[in-house]
Amino acid sequence: MNITMSKPYAILSPLFHRGTKHIKVEIANNENCKKRIRQVQGRKWSATHRCWYVPYTSEAFRQLKELFDLEMAGALPQKIKAPKTSSNKTSSNESPPSTGHVRLERESDKRMKAFVPWQRNDWIEQIKTIPGRAWNEQGKYWSLPMVKTTVQHLMEWFGENVQWKFELPADLPETYLPRSWKQSTRKETHIEKKETTASQSRSPNLPPAQTTTAAAKPMVLPAASLNKLNIRPGAAPHLMNYIQNGREMTKVAGETVVISKSGDHFLEAYIPHEKKGWIEEIKTVPGRKWSPETKCWRLPYVVESVKLLYRAFGEKAVFNFRPSDPIPLQWKDKPKPKPQARPLSAAHKECLVALEEQLMLERKSHSTIKGYKSNLRRFLEFYRGTVPAEISERQIKDYLLYLVNEKGISESTQNQVINAIKAFFEKVLKQEKKMYYIPRPKRRQTLPNILSEKEVIDLLNVTDNKKHKGILMVIYSGGLRLGELVNLKIRDIDPDRQRIFIHAGKGKKDRYTLLSKKAMLYLQKYMLEYQPKDWLFEGQDGGQYGKRSVQKIFKKACRKAGIKKPVTVHSLRHSFATHLHEK
Repeated sequence: MNITMSKPYAILSPLFHRGTKHIKVEIANNENCKKRIRQVQGRKWSATHRCWYVPYTSEAFRQLKELFDLEMAGALPQKIKAPKTSSNKTSSNESPPSTGHVRLERESDKRMKAFVPWQRNDWIEQIKTIPGRAWNEQGKYWSLPMVKTTVQHLMEWFGENVQWKFELPADLPETYLPRSWKQSTRKETHIEKKETTASQSRSPNLPPAQTTTAAAKPMVLPAASLNKLNIRPGAAPHLMNYIQNGREMTKVAGETVVISKSGDHFLEAYIPHEKKGWIEEIKTVPGRKWSPETKCWRLPYVVESVKLLYRAFGEKAVFNFRPSDPIPLQWKDKPKPKPQARPLSAAHKECLVALEEQLMLERKSHSTIKGYKSNLRRFLEFYRGTVPAEISERQIKDYLLYLVNEKGISESTQNQVINAIKAFFEKVLKQEKKMYYIPRPKRRQTLPNILSEKEVIDLLNVTDNKKHKGILMVIYSGGLRLGELVNLKIRDIDPDRQRIFIHAGKGKKDRYTLLSKKAMLYLQKYMLEYQPKDWLFEGQDGGQYGKRSVQKIFKKACRKAGIKKPVTVHSLRHSFATHLHEK
C-alpha cells in the first residue's frame, strides 16, 4: 500500500483565544512540520489549547496554503480579514515591577493583584501553590483570593519585599473556598433559618412537611439517622498542592469526607487522596462520577446516596448542609450519548480499512478486529497531520509514553496498543524494522479478586428475577466468560451428562465445562417459564442477551448483597476455579 503526499497535513479551524480570533493549526509533532509553521509570520504556540495558531488574516492563510496540504475542520470565511489591532497598553501602575518586590493592589472586594518580577522564578513557583490563584495575561499579574491564609503566606515568603498599595479590610475570610462551596453554603444557611421559624412545635432534627409530587418524593430517612448525621454548615475540604513528575497537582487531604450540595440534583463528596479504601466505598454509590476539575465525586442527590454515605463513613461524613429538601428515593440511570469521534482524513480511513481486511483474511475474531481498529484509530488521530508511512520509531515511542504517563494505561493495555500498531506497520505497510526496538512491558502477575462461597450464595439469594438468577448460576457453575454466557444456545446444554458445550471460546477453542445439579434443575424451571426459542438467555425482544445487561445484573446483586470488594462478572469465573481447587 503506497500512501504519498507532497506536503504534510494541517487542519485549520477558528480559535478564539485571549479575546482575539485566530486560525488554529493542527500539525504533526515532527521537525518538518515545525520548520514549516515557523515560517508563518505571527505564528504562536498555545500551551492552553496545545496547538499552533496564526493571525486571522488572508496573508497568514496564504502562507499556510503554500506550506501545508490544508483540511478544514471548522468553518472559515472565504475572505479572512485582518483583526483590528487593539491597544494593550497597561497603565503605569499595572506594569510588572522591575525591582525585587511583590507589589499588591486591590482587584475587587474579594481579590487582589500580585505583580511579581518575571526574573524571580522561585517567587512565581511559591505563588502557584496558593489555592484559588489565577494568571491574568492581559494585565500581567497574579489574581489572588483576599483571605487570611493568602496574606500569611505572602508575609512568610516575601516579608519586607511585599509592597502593599491598599489597606486590607478587617473582616477577611479565613480560607479560600471554591465558588460552588460558597453558593452551597449561602443557600443552605437560608433554608436552615426558614425551617427553624416554620416548625416551632416540631423537633429541629426533622424536615418540615412537604407535599409529594409524582416527580419528587419526600425524603424518607428515620429520625434517628437524621440525628446521627454530622452536619457542619460552612465546612470545606482541605485542598493541598503538590508536585508530581514536575507538574503541579491538587489533592484532597484530611480525615473526613466533606459533602456539599451542587445544585438541586447532585452532591459533591471530597474524599482524601490517601484514603484508598474510602474511594472504593464511594464507588459503590450508584450514579457516582469523578470530577477531575473540582477533585471530588459527584453523586446523585437521592435518599439512597445519603444512606450509603452515612453507612460507609459514619461521623467521618461531614455534611455542610442539611439534607431536607424533597428528593427522589433512588437514582435512575440515563443512557449516555456516545461521544462522536473526530473525522479522520481519507488516507487514515484507508489505513483502517486495509488493517481490517488483513485481519479478516487471518480469520481474527470480531472482538480482536474491533480492538485493533480502535487502538490504531487513536494512534492515527494523535498524528493527524502526518502521513502514516512517515511516522517514525521515535514518534511511536512518544505516543506510548504519552499513554503511560498521561493516560495511565496498564501493562496489558499497552501490549494491546503495541499489537495493533505492529500489525499495521508490519502487515499493511510492510515496514517490519520499525517495530524491532519497541519494548514490551512485562505483564504483572496479579491475584484476582475472589468471592467466598458465602458471598456467592448471598449473591444468588438476593436476586429475585429467575432469568437473572439463572445467568449468575450458569456463570458460576461452569466458570464461563461473559462472552461465552451470552453466546450459549439451548442445544449447548447437555442435561444427561450435566455439561455445557462452549463453542469457539477464547482462542476459537471448543470445550465442555461443568453444570451442577442445582443449576440444571433451576434452568429447567426457568426454561418452562420463559420458553426461550434459540438462545438460552434472550433479551426482552428476543435475540441474544447483551453483555452490558449481564454486568448490570451482577453489579446490582453485589450492591444488594453488601459486597463492597472490587469484583466483576469475570470474578465468578475465578471464584469457580478457586472453590473447585480447594475441594
